[in-house]
Amino acid sequence: MKFRSKIDWWLLLIFVVITANILMKIYEANHHYSLASNFPHLVIYSLIIFLIWLPIFNTYYVVENNTLMIKSLVFRWKINIDDITEIEPTHNPLSSPALSLDRLKIYYMKNGEITSVMISPKDKERFFQAINKRLH
Repeated sequence: MKFRSKIDWWLLLIFVVITANILMKIYEANHHYSLASNFPHLVIYSLIIFLIWLPIFNTYYVVENNTLMIKSLVFRWKINIDDITEIEPTHNPLSSPALSLDRLKIYYMKNGEITSVMISPKDKERFFQAINKRLH
C-alpha cells in the first residue's frame, strides 16, 4: 500500500512563490533578449524548477509484505516492520523524508541499535492500519 506525504500549505506556498519568481525571470529575459542568447539560463532555471517540485512527486511511503519503504528524492529507507519498536506523533522540524510538520517518528532496530526516521503520511489512520496488520 502506497502513502503519499502530507504537504503543509506554507511549504507549497514557498514552492509556488519561488517558481513564480523564476518564471517571471524567464519571461523577462526572453522578452528583452533572444531565446538563443538566453538558452543556458533557461536550462538552469528549468532545472531549478524541476528540483524544487521533485520532492512533492517523489516523497512517499510503501507498506508491503513485512517492509516499510520510505522514498524521498534519491534517499531510500527499507525497514523491516518487525524491527519497529515505537511510532509517535511529532512536530519536529529536523530534516526528514516528510513534507509536513505533522509527522510520525518511527523508532526501529538497525544493527542492534535503536534509530529513528520521521515521516508524514497524508492518511495516518490507513498507515497505522497497514503497519498494525503486518505486526500481527
